[in-house]
Amino acid sequence: MTFRLGTAFLIAATCATASAATAECTAEEMQKKATDLTMAVQQLAATDPSRMQELTLKMQDVSTKLAQGGTADEVCAAYDEILADLN
Repeated sequence: MTFRLGTAFLIAATCATASAATAECTAEEMQKKATDLTMAVQQLAATDPSRMQELTLKMQDVSTKLAQGGTADEVCAAYDEILADLN
């Protein structure tokens, strides 16, 4: 499940590249955040599966934002929020 979530975020970040061209959050930044998040979630899945399930809901919100045409800045902010929760 973790691998699929991570892959979904990497794909979502790639799909948002077009909107990143005019945003403060670049496609490269968004891709890095997605990669960082994937690695953090994989580690969390190994150490605290119940907490990972909680974060899954937040991660689904990011996917929904992208599907509804969310901006790169919104996606980056969501990634930042989730990463902050992990730290």
